[in-house]
Amino acid sequence: MLAVPGIETEIEKSRVKLRATTPGEYTNIFDGRVCHTLPCKDGSLFFDPSDEVCDSGELRIGLALGIDWFSYLRSQIAPSHTSCPMSFSVVNLPPHLRYRTSNLLLSGIMPGPKEADFDQVHHYMRVVVNELLRLWENGVVIKTPKYPNGRLVRVILVALATPKSFAAGGFPARTDAEHRAKQAAYAECTSKSAREKFVKVYATRYSELSRLPYFNMVHMIVIDPMHNLFLGLVKTHFYHIWVQNNVLRKTKELRRLHILIAEIEMPKKLGRLPAMIGEPAGGSLTADQWLIFATVVAPLVIPQIWEEFLPGNVTAHDAIARRVADCAHRKQAKTRARRAPTVVPPAPSEAPVGEGPAAATSSQVRPQRARRRTAKATEMAERVAELVEIDERIDSEGDGDGDGDDFVPDPHVEDDLGVGDSDFDEPIPRKRRRAEEFTTEEIEEDDATGVNLLPGDPGNFLKLCLAIQILGKRRVTEAELQQADLLLRAYCLELVELYGPSVIRPNHHFAIHTADSIRDYGPFQEFWTFLFERLNKVLKSYKSNNHGHGELETSFFREYHRTIQESRLLAAAATSDDINLRLVAGALRQASADDRGTVQMLAAQDHDTVQSLTQELDHHQDTAGVAFRLSPNFEIGDMDQTMYFEVLAYWTARLAVGTIHSYIALPPTPQSVMFSPRTIFYDNVIVDSNRYTASRRMKSLAESTVGILLGSELHAAEIMDIFALDQTEIGGLQRLARVRWLVPVLEAPGLWGELCPTVAAPAIYRGVSHKIIMQNLFRNHFIL
Repeated sequence: MLAVPGIETEIEKSRVKLRATTPGEYTNIFDGRVCHTLPCKDGSLFFDPSDEVCDSGELRIGLALGIDWFSYLRSQIAPSHTSCPMSFSVVNLPPHLRYRTSNLLLSGIMPGPKEADFDQVHHYMRVVVNELLRLWENGVVIKTPKYPNGRLVRVILVALATPKSFAAGGFPARTDAEHRAKQAAYAECTSKSAREKFVKVYATRYSELSRLPYFNMVHMIVIDPMHNLFLGLVKTHFYHIWVQNNVLRKTKELRRLHILIAEIEMPKKLGRLPAMIGEPAGGSLTADQWLIFATVVAPLVIPQIWEEFLPGNVTAHDAIARRVADCAHRKQAKTRARRAPTVVPPAPSEAPVGEGPAAATSSQVRPQRARRRTAKATEMAERVAELVEIDERIDSEGDGDGDGDDFVPDPHVEDDLGVGDSDFDEPIPRKRRRAEEFTTEEIEEDDATGVNLLPGDPGNFLKLCLAIQILGKRRVTEAELQQADLLLRAYCLELVELYGPSVIRPNHHFAIHTADSIRDYGPFQEFWTFLFERLNKVLKSYKSNNHGHGELETSFFREYHRTIQESRLLAAAATSDDINLRLVAGALRQASADDRGTVQMLAAQDHDTVQSLTQELDHHQDTAGVAFRLSPNFEIGDMDQTMYFEVLAYWTARLAVGTIHSYIALPPTPQSVMFSPRTIFYDNVIVDSNRYTASRRMKSLAESTVGILLGSELHAAEIMDIFALDQTEIGGLQRLARVRWLVPVLEAPGLWGELCPTVAAPAIYRGVSHKIIMQNLFRNHFIL
């Protein structure tokens, strides 16, 4: 890794980052408490070495360890195989380099086919900890581009991120010394029963990491926000509480929710939610989909649902009591169902006398397995019904009678649902009438159930959404941490009041430690496990040649390191003095698969909202780490009359009187120059790793609606044109954009007014008379 151009220089900047820390602000991992206290072997601060040490060329690297199991299905008939990569990310690297899979250090893969128990895991960890000890105490001399004769490199483990760290909770707060003492006592247990008894009493097991003198067993094993907040709290609230407890009824509120989600326009960088996030998709959404739902979609649609369906005569006290009892009853029913013994079918009767076993087998009629839809096919079929209202708006298709029955999907072409007719037993029309969406029993059941909504529901859930929005910012202040912590605590208390204690899970307790994790390690992006989950996906994409057992992990390991070596060779070739070699390296890189994953905006710099944490891959150009870049697609032409005079007015107000004049006016002075209408129109521009498009060229309103910073005020606007002018009189090349401003509503309607009483006043927009702005003023997308 150090041989790749640029990596060595970026790692050396960690000392500068540590010393640039502003108290009460968290922008990277070096703003956290852990990096400020980690010691070197001689007692000095590891990340703040003396000038003498720096002059000697010593390089100090911090690592985050990720351990996470994943299941691999070799074929439709083979049993599932579970493996566990152990990998490190380099915390010194900036996000746009750290979040490349090629910069992960895969140290080993624990073999399956089943997950190892806790003690077995630490047997595998012993070799890794031995190396960490050696690299911290003595270091290793490595030849690098800046030091061809070699430089001393020391390594320290900064954090452990693994979902299994808190699989069994319920123990009191302890210090690092207390943890180490209990772990030593556990190691002295000589039998399996003694170890299990010890764990039940003290909730502690031995960890190989306790051999690292600097490793704090309390602060340096972090609670992963991806599993805790997104796959934990958000999923639990929406899916396990609202959907499974029928708070959102399938034929009423949930159906309306799906229609509203389909109408929301979001930038491509955010991906998209499935058409049905209730049943069955709600149980299988990814972490970044739950993140987008909580921070973008839910604040828009949840108040709307309650506004439409909540009756005005709800008695909160009685309704809460019924709901608490219902939630408890449903949980008990699920528990009884899980514990119910499995009914084994009776053995076949004795074979007929004189006919033998063969006759017995032939006399039994083997039941024919009925063809069933796959889970995906069933989900897609239900999705069609959920989108009926949107489909009814395009009744002009077909024979014009509006019934939609004339459409039959082509069995050889995938439709817009992603499946063809081959997945179904019968053709499924794209459009169906409302009576065909749900069965009569489903409609009658939801009607009989009645409305299960309460006035306090939206405010409670939006407290969680706001807390995640605050905690997920790229720059977090101490005041914001305290605000988010109060929101999470209030959310948990209200959750018990609204739904009863039966809905509370360990994740609700873990969440109140989130603020402390940020104080230790900086923003979410510095310590969550999206990066390690991406590695799992990369490994599962490799061809295994149907290998099993340890051969499978060996195949994964070899293929990964072969791919990484190829990536590093291309990186070195890209900086060669030979132009042909650089062109070949660029072509090979474009032809190879991107290795960074779905969370692309983790690599973005200086973003201040959690919505920018996920981004779809751009197959033509990388945006991560790009401060500014215009699209390679452009057109040279003349501005239309309206645009011409808007741009002319913009420059007339900024230049001396008489500098320029329009093409229909006489020169006011002999020195005046005609302002040329000739300009270059671009499809898009990248600003701070975000791609913005011009709506008049790309027809994508979601990609064109942005926040623009004017002074200290953030204004919403639609980008109509992205263009560049090159005239001497205006100072040479100027990169501009033409926008039209969006005006906020005078008063937030309904529940929005109660939940967000401070609404931007439209008066602030009256001062924005011009429509021409500089492109570097863009500050992320707005959602419509």
